[in-house]
Amino acid sequence: MTESDVLVRGRPFEPGQSGNPNGRPKGSRNAVTLLAESLLDGEAEAIIRKLVEKALDGNSSAMRLALERMLPPKRHRAMTIDLEGEINTPADAARASAAVLTACAKGEISSEEATQIMDVIATHVKLLDSAELAERLAALEKLVQK
Repeated sequence: MTESDVLVRGRPFEPGQSGNPNGRPKGSRNAVTLLAESLLDGEAEAIIRKLVEKALDGNSSAMRLALERMLPPKRHRAMTIDLEGEINTPADAARASAAVLTACAKGEISSEEATQIMDVIATHVKLLDSAELAERLAALEKLVQK
């Protein structure tokens, strides 16, 4: 028996071969999850009530757990802000930046959101500059070729 004939422990299949070529069936659920759900079925309300009671009694772990489960994690939100028109020139970018600063000062957007929008504006201005430079270079090359 050669070394290649012996199946290596923990690797019973040849490379590229699977014991389940079709994979896990779509929509199938984890057995442990199903078991946990069946154990909690009908008891969820009582458990939540007890958790809230402990949190109200001052149990900091219960408070943290209740808040983590009841309040979804902060996610980026879509926002609408009037940038006072399109941004096609550095002057347009300055006007748009002023609009962002005004919205931030009024509390319409957070400073973090303002920073993100300003970064997008700055990136856009760099792209405009690159496009203008490419056009100018092409025009110069055309003159040189004549």
